[in-house]
Amino acid sequence: MAFWDEYQEIGGNWIKSDEKQVLIENGIPIQVLKVQDDDGNKYGPRFALSVLVPDAGTGENEERSLGFPKDTVESRDRMLTQLQSYLQRDDAEPVFVKLETVGRSILVRNAEAVEA
Repeated sequence: MAFWDEYQEIGGNWIKSDEKQVLIENGIPIQVLKVQDDDGNKYGPRFALSVLVPDAGTGENEERSLGFPKDTVESRDRMLTQLQSYLQRDDAEPVFVKLETVGRSILVRNAEAVEA
């Protein structure tokens, strides 16, 4: 297979901080499609997630990008590293998460566990 058949651009339509706040405050579940390392960007090393979120205007799901800096929240780093591997498996099932603020950090939580 040629390089261009495998090449994947990181990023796209990034979820901004005010949009993250809406997701957090309303407990909106989002589906994580992919987790990538994005270490060569102007913001420093980060995880770049491809997620499905409801569009505020239409309610229809749209694919967006969500970034989390690396090496700032150890538990989030471990979870996203494991999620990255899991989503690459052939038997991976859809993963739904919610964002939660703890102190000054945004954590990624199991959407079903948050509801319980």
